[in-house]
Amino acid sequence: MTFGDYAALIKTETSFDKPIEHGKPQAYVEQYMHGITALPVWAVRDATMQAGQFPVVIYAPSLNAPATENIELCEYLASNGYVVMASPSMGAASRTMTVDLTGANAEARDMSILIDLAKTLPNTEMSEVAAMGYSWGGMAALFDAARDKRIGALVSLDGSFRYSAGTVLEAGDVHPDQMTTPLLVFSRAEETLETWDAMRHGKQEGAAAPNVLNEWTHGDLLHIHLLGVSHIQFSSLYQRSERFGKEALQFSPADYSLEEGAESYNWMARYTLEFMNAYLKRNETAREFLKRTPVENHVPAHLLAAHSRPATPSTK
Repeated sequence: MTFGDYAALIKTETSFDKPIEHGKPQAYVEQYMHGITALPVWAVRDATMQAGQFPVVIYAPSLNAPATENIELCEYLASNGYVVMASPSMGAASRTMTVDLTGANAEARDMSILIDLAKTLPNTEMSEVAAMGYSWGGMAALFDAARDKRIGALVSLDGSFRYSAGTVLEAGDVHPDQMTTPLLVFSRAEETLETWDAMRHGKQEGAAAPNVLNEWTHGDLLHIHLLGVSHIQFSSLYQRSERFGKEALQFSPADYSLEEGAESYNWMARYTLEFMNAYLKRNETAREFLKRTPVENHVPAHLLAAHSRPATPSTK
């Protein structure tokens, strides 16, 4: 298959039997796919199904994005023994996602629908399910992990719950301080104080809005800070695009190069795989990888920082 084969899927997101134009969300993706559609990917159409049963990973894309925005990461996990499923980021009433509680709830419900679908497949191990989301999809993944008890591990790729704590509070039934799910969080290069202030401007979140990472005390937490990437670089679709290459200077933090950004993505994928192996496959070698420092794991200097906090037992 090629990137173009994946790109063609956006025309049938809401109608499997005939292409439908949805305007801006599709046009935006097509801009980033320009010039790369002929490049090959790892997937093979109509490949023979591997024998056995495998853990399930449900991926939630960013705001309005297609299911295929992180092709490399999803294929990497699939090639290492996981059934990976994703659906587009769509709103409750239209193809366009809304940046509000209604929208986050809609994408979270879509993730549970995919888990239901996974149950019908002959090669899924339904006792081992992970949720993973990027940006707004990270908010949806958090919501679904709080509600769907089938989810046993959670991965956030610069998830929006770090920047929209008020939405977590508004949900009413998402309580990070009560969740016991193992959580792997990747975050981008730190924003300036002015940027953080602008993000909060006009939001009446109040002191009660939860800081999800600070309150995540009853589930194992691993926080990987990617020092050389901006928010957009958590998506392989955008990193690979010709457009990103032309506009990269406005995205790359400090003096980090595009090559270092791509290498950071590779290490994000590696840590994600080891996290899945540790918590879904109970692999001791993977657990040891997560315990080691980045230097001990041979990560190039200055690319990332890792901080972990083991779960504390709940007194309830």
